[in-house]
Amino acid sequence: MSDDFNSFGLGQNPEDEKKEETIFDSGQEDQQQVQSDQTAAPAAGRSAQEGQPSSQWQSGGSTNGYYQPSGQGSPYQQPPYQGYGSPFQMNGSHPQQDPRWNVSDYQNQPQKPQKPKKNKGLIAFSVVLAVALVFTIGSFVIYAVLNGPAEDDTGIRNTSGPSLTINSRPSENAETTEDGTMTDTAIAKKVKPSVVGIVAYVKMRTQYQVYGEGSGIIMSKDGYIITNAHVVSIENSNTLVDKVQVYLDNGESYGATIVGADSRSDLAVLKIKASNLTPAEFGDSTKVEVGEHVLAIGNPSGLALAGSVTGGMVSAVNRNIKSSSSGFSMTCIQTDAAINPGNSGGALVNVYGQVIGINSSKISATDYEGIGFAIAINEAKPIVESIIANGYVEGRVKIGITYQEVDAFTAALNQVPQGLEVVSIDSTLDVARSGLQVGDIITEMDGQSTKTTEEVTEFLKEKNPGDTVKMTVFRVTDIGESQTLTINVVLAEDRGQSTTNDIQGN
Repeated sequence: MSDDFNSFGLGQNPEDEKKEETIFDSGQEDQQQVQSDQTAAPAAGRSAQEGQPSSQWQSGGSTNGYYQPSGQGSPYQQPPYQGYGSPFQMNGSHPQQDPRWNVSDYQNQPQKPQKPKKNKGLIAFSVVLAVALVFTIGSFVIYAVLNGPAEDDTGIRNTSGPSLTINSRPSENAETTEDGTMTDTAIAKKVKPSVVGIVAYVKMRTQYQVYGEGSGIIMSKDGYIITNAHVVSIENSNTLVDKVQVYLDNGESYGATIVGADSRSDLAVLKIKASNLTPAEFGDSTKVEVGEHVLAIGNPSGLALAGSVTGGMVSAVNRNIKSSSSGFSMTCIQTDAAINPGNSGGALVNVYGQVIGINSSKISATDYEGIGFAIAINEAKPIVESIIANGYVEGRVKIGITYQEVDAFTAALNQVPQGLEVVSIDSTLDVARSGLQVGDIITEMDGQSTKTTEEVTEFLKEKNPGDTVKMTVFRVTDIGESQTLTINVVLAEDRGQSTTNDIQGN
C-alpha cells in the first residue's frame, strides 16, 4: 500500500516509518492509560475545533504526506477527523482504539447536506423534449440518406436532378446501317489508307525549298496517284515544281515522278515505286444526288493535320466551275463539307465508301461559307487514263493564250463588246504569228459566239490539233480607235504543263 502512495509523491520518510513502528511496538499500555487517553479524546476534539493549529493536517514541508505526529504528549495521537469508520494510517495499519462510542463523538458528527427536492414536472418535460429532439434528428438523417446527393461510378457528386449515366461502348461497332450504307467511322477506316500527303519542292539556287502541300488518292496497288495539277504546278506559270515527295497513311514516304499534269482540267498523275498499296474504290458520280451525305478526306494545312475527315452533303451536281489559273471549266460536285488549302487532290466519298470526286477548290471570299467543289470522278476518268498512257491528254487542242471574260456590265461600262480579253500569248505556237495581240477581245470562233469559257470549251472539244480557226476580234488602237478584225489561228496539241527539270522519283 505504501508503494502506491509513493507513486503519487505521498510516500513516508523511512525514519518516520521506523518511529511509528516503534510507537506501535511499545504501545502496549495498561488499560488505565488507554482509558485516560480515550477520556481526553473528546476534550482534545473540542480543543481542536476551538483553535488547535491545523498544521497536523498540512505537509509542513516534509515528505510524510498530510498526516504527521505532533511530537508532544502521548507517543501516538490520533489526528482530528470527521465521518464514520476508523482513520486510515499511511502505513496501511489502523490505530488501536476503544470500540465504545461516546455521546460527544456522535454529537460532533457533521450534519449531512440536505439534498434539494426534485421538480418532477420539470424532469418529465425535459425527458419529453429530449425524445422529440432525438426523433427529429433521426428523421432528418433518414431523409438525407434516402433522398440526398449521391456519387455515381465516376465519383461526380450530383447535387440535384437526375443522374448522368455513362454506358460502356459496345464491343462490336457495326460498319453498316439498316439501309446498307456504311457508318462514317467505317468509311474513314476504309478510305484513309488510300489518301496520301503530297509535298512539292522548288529549287532555289542550290537548295530545295517547300513550295506547297496537298493531298492525293491512290489509284492502283503499284503506285499511281491522282491529284490536282495546281498541287504540283508553279502558280501563274506553265511549269511544274522540281521535286515531289509522297507520304502514305502509315507514315512511309516515297519520292514521286510526275507522269503528267493537265491545267485545263486541274488534274495530275504521280507515280511512286511501291507495291501492295491500298487503292481507293471509285463510284459512279453520275448517280450522285443532291442531299446525299458525303465525307471529305485529306490534309488541310498540309501534313500537320494529315488524314482529317470532314462531313457534309451534296449541295449541287454538274456545276461548271472555271479554274482561276487556266480559265477552263470542269464539271464538279458542290458540297458543304469543309475543304481547305491542303485538301486539294483529296477524296470526296459517298456513304458506300466510294470516291466520287477529287476535292479541288472552294469559294473563300469573306462573305461565303461552306461552298466547296470536287471534280466529278466520271469527268476525271478519261483525262487520268490518257495522262497515264501518254503523259498528257491525247487529242486535246489549245489556242495558246490565256484570257479573262468581259461580262455584260464591264463591257457596257467600258463601251466594248462582251467576249474573251487576251491576257498572254504563247510565243512557241502558231498563235504568236497570227497577228493576235494582248488586249484584243475575241467575240466569235468560226462564226459561233465564244463570249464565255463554257462556250470556248464546248467549241474546242470538236476540234483536232492542226485545225484552223477563224476568230472575230475587237481591238482598240493606240490612238483610241476601235476596229473589228478577222484572224486565223492554227490549233496546237495540248500536252499539258512542262518543266525545265527532269522530275524523277527517288
